[in-house]
Amino acid sequence: MISRGETALDAFVRQARPLYTMPDVAVEVLTLADDPHTDAARLKTCIERDPALTTKLLRIVNSSLFGQARAVTDLSQAIALLGVKSLKLLVLGFSLPDRLFADRASDVLRSYWRRTLSRAVAARELAYAARIDHAEEAFVCGLLADVGILLFLNESGDRYLPLARTFVDRRELRAAERRVFTFDHQQLTLRLLEDWRLPGSLIDAIADAVCEHPRELGKVARLVKSADLLTALVADEKAEVWPELEHAVARDYHLTTDQLTELSRKVEEQTQQLAEALHIPLTSPSGKELSEQARTKMGPAAREAVAAWLTGRERPLLHGDKSKPSTRAAVLTAI
Repeated sequence: MISRGETALDAFVRQARPLYTMPDVAVEVLTLADDPHTDAARLKTCIERDPALTTKLLRIVNSSLFGQARAVTDLSQAIALLGVKSLKLLVLGFSLPDRLFADRASDVLRSYWRRTLSRAVAARELAYAARIDHAEEAFVCGLLADVGILLFLNESGDRYLPLARTFVDRRELRAAERRVFTFDHQQLTLRLLEDWRLPGSLIDAIADAVCEHPRELGKVARLVKSADLLTALVADEKAEVWPELEHAVARDYHLTTDQLTELSRKVEEQTQQLAEALHIPLTSPSGKELSEQARTKMGPAAREAVAAWLTGRERPLLHGDKSKPSTRAAVLTAI
């Protein structure tokens, strides 16, 4: 029921809000992590109030993805190992409301998670490859950019499933959503993130990344947009995007064809590892196989354009920060 003065989006979020709130401990950790004066002791005291969160953090630090020689049993040690930025993202991932993962074995949700996890990992790996110091932020933006789809599925599954199964292209899906609901999953995503009181810079980056015709992109938004293109190759199996993708990463990140091929392989591999940690079954061909298939379909014009970027005959638009990434932990935003 829509109250007077409410939009359909307002009413949808109001009705769903009690089921999709962020835990107080998670919100407090996010706040502390943004305070430059916060120390590990304060973070530890806060996290210990949530035994389940403590257990999950220790479990993920001790997983094979971290490759620790000895078991980490102390929360202080885990916090020191993760670092504040990665801890913030892990806590966010662990604290996503359980209702957003209901019936996750369905075909639509498998497709959603394959695309979402691939995009998050791709954004992080692009940042690392280009030595841009925004890997953690790019990862979480990639993870959350389409979370409105989950809310649609859980709250209006009977009406939403036919749309999700019919319209694979995100622009076509958003148009169909607006016809049926008067708002789309991107608008719903941004409203949900605001309700969770996430940092405004993160919400703004997601808003810019999903905008079809942005005037200017910040580094994080550009990473997520590029990651979305890489996801089309790795997760959506669209080999035809290779020329555009190769052109974009050469222009924006100075990556060669061989580096992009290796990057796509790494994204596929780490997405599978992350999915296993989340107990989400994913199936797709390897990134390297898709890359090789795509390259054989490149026309002479596309090859010539890419060669121009790689040989420096065109001026790149973005020069990344060459600082070394501080941690591998952002890939592990497990729930």
